[in-house]
Amino acid sequence: MNERIKETTLRLEASDLEQAPRYLEFLCECADPRCTDHVEVTPEEYEEIRSEPTQFVIRPGHENGAIEDAVWSCERFVVVEKEVAQDFLEATDPRA
Repeated sequence: MNERIKETTLRLEASDLEQAPRYLEFLCECADPRCTDHVEVTPEEYEEIRSEPTQFVIRPGHENGAIEDAVWSCERFVVVEKEVAQDFLEATDPRA
């Protein structure tokens, strides 16, 4: 879903780069399927995070130590690496 959000937002704003927002609002990628919170991330940050198929961006406080480890964080978000289903995540990576 976040891949489509990024592509659509950047495509719509490509014609007016001066007014493109610094941050895009992505859906929190935490383990809670009911979570609808947003995370503000630059397109460059999102690309760096998702360059690893097992890394995801979540809101601070949404970490689940049973299935993921925090890799790094800032005031806007936490990057986690999912421990569960790593082979599946790598095999189904939309960037592969």
